[in-house]
Amino acid sequence: MQDSPLIQQVKEFSQDAGYVSISSLQRRFILGYEQAKQLADVLIQQDFCEAEFTVGQGYLILKK
Repeated sequence: MQDSPLIQQVKEFSQDAGYVSISSLQRRFILGYEQAKQLADVLIQQDFCEAEFTVGQGYLILKK
């Protein structure tokens, strides 16, 4: 899953939004909670976004 086409789509979507949130991934990509959480965890591990969740903003993007 680390470099899957879905990860690339999630990165593009998240960069446009400026943040990553599990609920936004669920809505946009029609995913269950666990799969969306795994995708968010991958992005955190890759230092794509912050590991700290900001209420109302999600995980803010680190790379632009």
